[in-house]
Amino acid sequence: MKYSMRRGGPHWATKSVVAAGLLLAPSVAAAQTAPPTPDAPAAAPVEPTPATPPPAPVAPAPAPASVAAANPAIPALPSVAPPPAPTSAPADEPTAAVPFAFADFGWMNGQSRQTEFPLDGKVVSGMFTIDSGYNLEFSNPRDHTIVGSTAAGRSNELQITHLGIGGDFHWKGARGRIMTQLGMYSTMTPRNDGSPGRGQWNLADAYKYITEGYGGYHFDVMNGINVDAGIFLSYVGLDSYYNYENWQDQASYVSSNTPWFFNGVRTQIFPSDKLKVELWLINGWQSYGEFNEQPGIGTQLNWRPNGDVGLVLSGYFGGDTMGNPKRKRFHTDNSLLGKYVDSSDSFLSKAAFSLTVSAGSERR
Repeated sequence: MKYSMRRGGPHWATKSVVAAGLLLAPSVAAAQTAPPTPDAPAAAPVEPTPATPPPAPVAPAPAPASVAAANPAIPALPSVAPPPAPTSAPADEPTAAVPFAFADFGWMNGQSRQTEFPLDGKVVSGMFTIDSGYNLEFSNPRDHTIVGSTAAGRSNELQITHLGIGGDFHWKGARGRIMTQLGMYSTMTPRNDGSPGRGQWNLADAYKYITEGYGGYHFDVMNGINVDAGIFLSYVGLDSYYNYENWQDQASYVSSNTPWFFNGVRTQIFPSDKLKVELWLINGWQSYGEFNEQPGIGTQLNWRPNGDVGLVLSGYFGGDTMGNPKRKRFHTDNSLLGKYVDSSDSFLSKAAFSLTVSAGSERR
């Protein structure tokens, strides 16, 4: 059973200015002066004069306070000049297209297929997701433990795999995200990280309930640049850590043990709405801390030239073997995705393929 409510991308806001008022021309205001008192002499009659052409129109002016006092039906208006015409878009208006919003990419594995986001707000966009289910291991382990999977931990039982509550915070350029990691993920994910075994202060317990937690800033350059620091979901592979975004519930053994999270600093650069470049400086490959004295370095290029094709190129270099600082590893993961059927009128509404080529090396 899976359900989620989340926001659908960068939050933009627009502003509009509307001016309205009731104005009186000076000639009308002069005619509406207070009537003479009984002690005042009456004004002498004035002979009519020949008709003259109407004067050129003048800019309207607000009614004087004395006129408003003598005529309660005429409201007093502040003497405020109308706002000048804007010469440029307001600061919080989008100056470029939202990245990857030009098409529906729900056909891709690891992408959300939601189209409505009821918890999206101006400052906070909430998210709630739950993944619960029943798993059966055909080997019938006596202690009900399933080995080799990071998506299913126990056999012949109903369990909550992941319960996430959180959301995104966005105000002007400031941004952040927090998502909980409740359920079995809170113990299944940290078990794959050996970095807390180095030194004191138990990192596995400190971060075990956090799936994503970071803060940063959005720079309005090109189509946007995001700089964030904290814990992020990994950029490696095509599967999402949140199973409701995948087309399968159990990934392959290699994909299931792909790093799900990185801890460090991430920079996202969007040269256009079809291209994203990510740069990472992290503690290590799926690790809360550093195994040795060298941080990990990673990068990803995600290009979607149209709504039917996607290209993902990623690479990582680090020294993440505890107790062996001389061992250096390099890994690259590259995928081509394509959609070749998209018809709402047929039984087979969508069909797509993915081709992944991975390579790696190490030096001891």
